[in-house]
Amino acid sequence: MTTELQDIIAQARAAMRSGNWELACSLWSTVRKSRPIHPGAYTEGLECLIRAFRHGEIDSVAEMARNNVGHIPKVQIYLATLSCRRGYWQEALKQFEEIHASKGKNGPDVTRLTAYRQALLNTYGILEGNRRLSHLTHRDFMSVELADEHASKDRKFVFVSGMPRAGTTALGHVLNHSADVALFTEIHIPYLTYAVDSFDRGLLQNRADALPTAAPGNMLDKAETAKFVGDKRPLFHYMMPQTFEAMANSSITVFHMLRSVELVAASYQSRALNPKDQWDPLRGLENAIDEMNVMHRFILDLHRSGSLGQNHRLIYVDYNKAFSNLDYVLDLFEALGHPVDTQLHRQLADYVEHSQSIVSRSRSIAPEVLTALRLRLDREAAEGVKDITGIDVLGGKLG
Repeated sequence: MTTELQDIIAQARAAMRSGNWELACSLWSTVRKSRPIHPGAYTEGLECLIRAFRHGEIDSVAEMARNNVGHIPKVQIYLATLSCRRGYWQEALKQFEEIHASKGKNGPDVTRLTAYRQALLNTYGILEGNRRLSHLTHRDFMSVELADEHASKDRKFVFVSGMPRAGTTALGHVLNHSADVALFTEIHIPYLTYAVDSFDRGLLQNRADALPTAAPGNMLDKAETAKFVGDKRPLFHYMMPQTFEAMANSSITVFHMLRSVELVAASYQSRALNPKDQWDPLRGLENAIDEMNVMHRFILDLHRSGSLGQNHRLIYVDYNKAFSNLDYVLDLFEALGHPVDTQLHRQLADYVEHSQSIVSRSRSIAPEVLTALRLRLDREAAEGVKDITGIDVLGGKLG
């Protein structure tokens, strides 16, 4: 490789770090022309196209990658992951399985990859996907020494689940008003099985060091004495069956947030189209609708199977009431088995009063969002969720 080309690659990466995606796209294009066997010209170049919202060029560059560097395992995994990010789950799963088959025992273990597990769960549905996936807990995934293997066996666990953009973070804040609740904020990697030792101090410390926002303030210390410990994890429902199985003897309460499909889809779209947002630009409108379809079908399947254990409770939470109705919030604490004293009652009342004005704001829904929902949403499944939970997830604008 010439010094000149090395300089261009360095400039491309500098442009990426500064967020100058157009310049980075141009520089990586030059690299592809000059050295078509450079893997980064495709993997890093594709990321630049995504961030520059030049999504119409993705397919052609991906095809060039397959033709020129497609034999390299890192590139193969990147392209399969890219398919998953775009919501092409069946295609992604096929690519991952081809990688697994071609590499044999000495190749990369794709079954440990988040994107592989995501693709499989969305392809087969949550219940069947959990049957097909090997149990992979956070302890299995991380090479971390536990602080105390027996410290958390008598704890009660609480999780906040639901779609991203459905109020899971806000409900986590509500529950964390209590000194007896230590609810982390997405401290663990998604699409893995939670187990009792997922909340071991050593494991949590490792994750908090890597992701400080997951354990705000003194959350690690709070978890040592809290009566209820858990995680606020959007999409937790994807691994709920395996988690219930792994924690069969533990007391678990899952609060599953439900918000209208039109508002969730619109929020996905807004974030995906915002160039200043860290949200993946590929995770837009269609991805939101497909994920909601998977979630709704899971709720129906779970209801039909009646597979909740005697120690496990699944409570569906209405976004429209959880932050605007104090009595509704108090009922959530009662369902958790958590008494509310005078001080906590006052804190919750203040939170609800502050939240009411935010929740009650009128939000316009772009016509393209409604059109996509009418074409892509599994309306029968959404209606079924309404029948089971009493929560209208369809909203009032779909007609």
